[in-house]
Amino acid sequence: MGNPLGRRTMQLHESRSEIPDGFVNSGSASPGSVLKLRIALAQNDPAGLTAALLDVSEPTSANFRQHLTKEEVEAFVAPKQETVTAVNQWLSENGLDSTKVSPTGDWISVEVPVSKASELLDASFATFTHVETGDASIRTLAYSIPTDLVGHVELVHPTISGFIEQYANQADLKTFLSDLRKDISSSTTFTLQTLDGGSNPQSSSQASDEANLDIQYTIGLATGVPTTFISVGNDFQDGNLEGFVDIINFFARRVQPPNVLTTSYGQNENTISSSLANQLCNAYQQLGARGTSILRRWRSFWISERPLHYFPAHIPVWLPLISLTSVGATSSVHETSGGFSNVFTQPSYQASAISTYLKALGNTNSGKFTKTGRGFPDVEIVLSGKTTSVSGTSCSSPIFASLISLINDRLIAEGKSPLGFLNPFLYANPQAFNDITTGDNSGCNTNGFPAKAGWDPVTGLGTPNFPALLAAAGAS
Repeated sequence: MGNPLGRRTMQLHESRSEIPDGFVNSGSASPGSVLKLRIALAQNDPAGLTAALLDVSEPTSANFRQHLTKEEVEAFVAPKQETVTAVNQWLSENGLDSTKVSPTGDWISVEVPVSKASELLDASFATFTHVETGDASIRTLAYSIPTDLVGHVELVHPTISGFIEQYANQADLKTFLSDLRKDISSSTTFTLQTLDGGSNPQSSSQASDEANLDIQYTIGLATGVPTTFISVGNDFQDGNLEGFVDIINFFARRVQPPNVLTTSYGQNENTISSSLANQLCNAYQQLGARGTSILRRWRSFWISERPLHYFPAHIPVWLPLISLTSVGATSSVHETSGGFSNVFTQPSYQASAISTYLKALGNTNSGKFTKTGRGFPDVEIVLSGKTTSVSGTSCSSPIFASLISLINDRLIAEGKSPLGFLNPFLYANPQAFNDITTGDNSGCNTNGFPAKAGWDPVTGLGTPNFPALLAAAGAS
């Protein structure tokens, strides 16, 4: 028999006072429902990883683009043995065995019924339903861990936070290329990688606009560059954020991770805990340090469609400075997002650009945003007509990712290293962008943020000038 949970003193680890916007509590979770709990263990030297990433990403550094090896990254993130021992002992006392989720074991998982999870974490799990989609998730608004594990356990998830089944259709891609890229073979295709029971059914009724959009634009623009579509299942009701973690850990295991990773999904910053945000940020750093450029589209329909006293931010703005580049949209999409994080401070490479913008902004929207927060987006993409209209910024990330893939292709062909984490390089080369100085992202009964000369939280640095970016990267 395992030790009764009551023999350990428990301490509240994370909590939130209210349900995230867009969700409702549908009642207590079934005690027999199975959860896959992921436990993030304290890493050996996360600050060292951040420093190493910046060292290989800053154009002024002597180590610029001298990316780290898999083993060098793992030395930063592997948990100390005392941490591993302490956590496994706790799980063993409760009759549980853990499984490594990440290569170094800084993420582990256990599969437990809700009844056991409630006992283990001194928590009350409920089913929360998303009002618009009807998707249900099992979560709790508070959980605890043994006091003696504070400092060893960073977080347990899913607990207090808030992949979408999207499929890329081969026939649709063939039609897209036949109609819009008549200069290349319409049989050009992509490689499929599935995780967590993911799939990619080819029925026309299951084709998805987001997935089709991403794969068609990527192959249509980055012609000749190998492209992989990753389909992540939603096993154990663990939600889309676990899909992000699983993708990162899948590539972290590989000797050669991808040069570019892009996705068009995200969610509001206030729907997840800062501890989970930090862990995701750290996970992306691991790939960035090894030379992967990670891009995300920035959410449409921001600032908001309803009055608010404080402007919200959208994931992935919780990635404070490291790991990825945010891409918005301009021209035909008036509701592109932009603003400042309410959780994370601005990175050093943004400091000068944001300072200049805030001086020009004056007192506009004073008190409605965090002036010291991480600004977003980083860059913009012009969007125009599409055969099937998709309203939003979803085209932006695959377009910019395709441009970066083409630049990397040139660099590698010339025997040079790929770009890796982009932002320090991008902010050091504003001349490689077409500055946008008019327009705004109105909402919340305000005009939002106005575009101005230089970086702004509507259009970022502007739209990319490919020849100028190519030259700045040192590719011929």
